[in-house]
Amino acid sequence: MASEHQEDIALSSVGQKFLEIVEEIATHPERRIFAVMDGAQFDDLPARLKQAGVSHRPLYRYAGGDYAIILGGPWFIDPYLSLLGTPQSKAEVDDNGVSGEELSAEELEARSAALSAQMVDALNAGDPTAGGVLPDAGGLGNSLAIRNLHEVLKIGDGKPGMVFWIGDKDLAGDVLYRHLRGINRVRIPKRHDDLDGNNVQELGAAGDDEALARDAGDRCELAIFRHADANALIQVLPTLDEHQIARLLGPADQIMFAPDEFWGGGIKRGRKANGSPDAPKGPLTLSDDNLRIVSQMRDVKSHQRISGYLDCTAHKQLDHLDAESRDRWIAKHITEARSFGVRAEADLGRWCYLQAITNGRLTAQPGVIEYMRSAGLTDADEKVRLLFRSIQAAAQTGGAAS
Repeated sequence: MASEHQEDIALSSVGQKFLEIVEEIATHPERRIFAVMDGAQFDDLPARLKQAGVSHRPLYRYAGGDYAIILGGPWFIDPYLSLLGTPQSKAEVDDNGVSGEELSAEELEARSAALSAQMVDALNAGDPTAGGVLPDAGGLGNSLAIRNLHEVLKIGDGKPGMVFWIGDKDLAGDVLYRHLRGINRVRIPKRHDDLDGNNVQELGAAGDDEALARDAGDRCELAIFRHADANALIQVLPTLDEHQIARLLGPADQIMFAPDEFWGGGIKRGRKANGSPDAPKGPLTLSDDNLRIVSQMRDVKSHQRISGYLDCTAHKQLDHLDAESRDRWIAKHITEARSFGVRAEADLGRWCYLQAITNGRLTAQPGVIEYMRSAGLTDADEKVRLLFRSIQAAAQTGGAAS
């Protein structure tokens, strides 16, 4: 069946493989498959899904906050539903009750009438499930699911911005939606910056406000978990034990995603083991060990990127070092830069470049150490950028003078 779709779209090799797998799952009578997409990786994802005719719901709630946060957050796709009635804009999000506000009897009656009309429209449009409300008679609704998953793949192909959630035939979209809302935020030990935990407005959109204090506790804090980002998922998933995996997957039994080539590429899966323990109650909690492994993994990847940058910009200066000595040299100067407070990977790379072109004597230059340690409004990353520009300008001036 995949070949039918491959004739009218130009998917990447990974996208074509995805298409084969999701179609096989969608046509299996004992399996169900859903998708989550990362709005931050697309230009107006809900508009693109609407144009493609794909039903979708935000996994962040508006609740009077900044709609841009909702737009850039995760979006849930139930491929077994038609598009009818899907909220799109900020106003529609509010009107469809995504904010979680309690509805009056009149509003509930109006909502019921609207849903009934949508069911009729869906039936007239050829959806045998009436927008996912009626049971799938004889598997006829599978064609809608395949069509919607096909559109999701066309939108998401080539980006690490979609994750497929898979379970048995009893996995309901609403149940999975509630679970996904529950893992928008994770608990981490305090004083860790490995995950984004400082955006209060996003934390509020990602989960229920009344749960903030209860979920965090005295020794933990809440952080955003970007589970719709395949690159983020591939960093966290290998660090989890079987209890954490059970909590992550919830009512599903596996997930499927494709990170960037830099993070391994190809299609990756996370599965519950046979005889997997019941998921622990409460939010997904990442330990110090989890975050230490994530940090080490990021350091290795960062080191590789900085090494590649130096290959392009300072090859002659480092050509005398063998691979092992070069790695030690880079690690030494990354550690040195961090001791001055440099954090951004690009600025760590700039610091290493400056050390390379000064033959490792950057900090021996008059005033450099004092400059990097000086207090003021400029942070260490900006200081490196200013130093980088000034040395480049001096080199260009010297070259012109000669």
